[in-house]
Amino acid sequence: IIKTLEGAAELLRRRGWTQGADARDEEGNALVFMGRGLLTAHAYCVAGAIYAVTRENVWGVAPRAAAATEAVSETVGERVVVFNDTPGRRRSEVLLALRKTIKRLQRGARA
Repeated sequence: IIKTLEGAAELLRRRGWTQGADARDEEGNALVFMGRGLLTAHAYCVAGAIYAVTRENVWGVAPRAAAATEAVSETVGERVVVFNDTPGRRRSEVLLALRKTIKRLQRGARA
């Protein structure tokens, strides 16, 4: 889970973050999970970045992506999609949530 979240955070830092869509192309058009452009998108929501990193099929079994999104949900206290798409949310807040989740999981792994 930690590697998945680190990869998702890197995608959000390098390529950008979005709301209201799994991902967006350079023109701002919405891309859907597992669509052809998801792996090369210009910007991602948190869940879209997680799925891009795991490359799991969202319509089938996706244990790594599900575990990663659940871990973030536990950190922020609500579903990842709701957290990501909250009006006024900033990319810095999303990245902070990912860092907090990673740190929490690392502490748990040491316990």
